[in-house]
Amino acid sequence: METNDVELPTTENDSLRIKARLVGLFIIIISIGLGYFFIYEKWRNMVEGVPEVTYSLKALALAPFFTVMGIYYLFLPPSGTGAYKDLTEKEKPIFIFVMILALLASATFYFWFQQQASEYGYQ
Repeated sequence: METNDVELPTTENDSLRIKARLVGLFIIIISIGLGYFFIYEKWRNMVEGVPEVTYSLKALALAPFFTVMGIYYLFLPPSGTGAYKDLTEKEKPIFIFVMILALLASATFYFWFQQQASEYGYQ
C-alpha cells in the first residue's frame, strides 16, 4: 500500500514563506476588487458617455501597485517577516526592484487612464 507523504513546513522560515504566499494571494484578490470597482466601472461609464465621472488617484494607483506586490509575495516570498530590515542581502535588491516596478505600473496606469478620460471628453 502506497502512502502519499505530505511535507509540512519544518522550520519557522518555511511557515513565514507560506504565510507570505497567502498574503500575496489576498493582495491580488484585493487588487482585482479595486480594479473592478474603481477603474473598470469608471472607464465603462466614460465609454457609455455618462455626463459626470469621478475617479480617485489613490484607487487608480493602488490596483496596479497591489497587483505587482501581490505577485511578488506569491512567487518570491521574503524569508523574514516582510519588513525591509529582515530581508537577506540577496532579497533586498529584488524587493527594491519590485517596489520601483510597482510604482512605475501605478504611474503608467494613472497616465493612461487620464489620457483615456481626455479622449472621451472628461477632465
